[in-house]
Amino acid sequence: MNSSGNSALKAFLDRVRPRYAARVEAPGLSLPDRLSAVEPSPALTHHRRRSRLRATAARELANVVRWSEGEEAVAAGLLADVGVAVLLQEAADVYEPLYEGAQAGDFDLVEAERRVFQFDHHELTQRLLDEWRVPPAIAATLAEARDGGDAAITLRRPARLVYVAELLAAVV
Repeated sequence: MNSSGNSALKAFLDRVRPRYAARVEAPGLSLPDRLSAVEPSPALTHHRRRSRLRATAARELANVVRWSEGEEAVAAGLLADVGVAVLLQEAADVYEPLYEGAQAGDFDLVEAERRVFQFDHHELTQRLLDEWRVPPAIAATLAEARDGGDAAITLRRPARLVYVAELLAAVV
């Protein structure tokens, strides 16, 4: 990411941070109320359905192959695109057409985000996860799963689960 992207992401986070400050509660993480309090648009409803499908698919895949990493994959599946949810709520006028166009196959979402915002939802997600002190293993699983299409990379089990679950969720 270039320096303008860093400053654009920082400025965006500075603006929305008070509304998305997470509460870390033992033994786990409680997500900000803002992520569930907004009356969802059709795009946000789609995104939420896809996130739940990704998490459920990760859990079911783990059960089928009898891997113990299912819960890590479920958490990663739910949090994978939290940056999309934030953008759909905080920049809806600009972001919804990008999201819907990418879902229709008109263009690549990440490229469009970088062109419009100078950062993408993966970068935003990573920064939010860092600020929310999400366990590093979950953040690493997400980063690894994003590279899952590279046959030269051998993914850890949770990342494999999230990668395959994302392929399944992409159908909706």
